[in-house]
Amino acid sequence: MTISSHFDYKEVLRRLQQKGQESFGRHFRLLKEDLPVIIPIVAWMLRDEEVAGQCKIDLNKGIYLAGPVGTGKTQLMHLMRCLTDRHYDYEVYSCPKIAIDFAYSGISAILPYTYSNMDVKRSVAAICCFDDLGKEIVSIR
Repeated sequence: MTISSHFDYKEVLRRLQQKGQESFGRHFRLLKEDLPVIIPIVAWMLRDEEVAGQCKIDLNKGIYLAGPVGTGKTQLMHLMRCLTDRHYDYEVYSCPKIAIDFAYSGISAILPYTYSNMDVKRSVAAICCFDDLGKEIVSIR
């Protein structure tokens, strides 16, 4: 994958790998075959319009990252936080935990993840990363 940008993506990827090894262990590696998934996410995090255009992603939309269990999606999203500008920083939330909170507390448990939770500095909803979406335990009453 050849990209052109004013950002030094080789350095960004080197930094991500180093941070990943510090956070997750020396075994952590960014694999070449994963770059077609990683590069657009990096472009989104850096708000890099040039690479976003090359990757055909819209920086005004969110990211949907799906894949088999155990492939490093959660680690990747935690790791990417080191690239975000403070205005685009986000938290990673567990959907099964949100579902349990909803079961106990009702609608008030999900309000923090809606447009009612505005980031006043940006006048938009806070950015959230929902982990394990679709893994919630469904209880029938």
